Amino acid sequence: MGQQCIGGEETKSDAEYEALKKQVERTSSGKDDTKQSTDSIDVNEVNKLRCYKQINLASLRHNITAIQKMASATNCEQIAVLKANAYGHGAVRVAHECLKQGINTFATATISEAIELRQSNQEMMASGVRIIVLGASVESEYELYAQHRIDLMLSSPEATESLIAWCKAHDNRSVDVHLMVDTGMSRIGFQLEDCLD
Repeated sequence: MGQQCIGGEETKSDAEYEALKKQVERTSSGKDDTKQSTDSIDVNEVNKLRCYKQINLASLRHNITAIQKMASATNCEQIAVLKANAYGHGAVRVAHECLKQGINTFATATISEAIELRQSNQEMMASGVRIIVLGASVESEYELYAQHRIDLMLSSPEATESLIAWCKAHDNRSVDVHLMVDTGMSRIGFQLEDCLD
């Protein structure tokens, strides 16, 4: 399948990038057999070339398969963490590739990222696809969690009480939740003693 550029406002095909790279190499090495001067090279094109990304979807699929093999040995499921637009790789496109590979649980940092994934295509709307928001949430967002079937991460007794109160005040609406436990970083999450109460 080769490499495909995804994301970004302007993308070039692999052939266009290779042709531009060769032109820059010929000119900068002094071996320009086409007799083009540096004036004929568009500086904007060169600057774009210095900073672009190519996502090799075949490599992504290979990596997912390798992780699935390791996870199956321990009977674990996989969660594709796609925070910050899949760390710049294009969250929607990566999520669709993950779905094709059998991953149906995703995590984002914010509710807006989660909604974007949920609404990206019919497969993401399926009841078997879970999306978890790992970041902190506020009461004004709870309706969005319920409406879009997004799982909420609770990290404190106060957040839990807030969600319970909201659900009761809204005709016992339900939101699926996960509890984040502080396992030693002391940044966020329930303390062990909170879980035992």
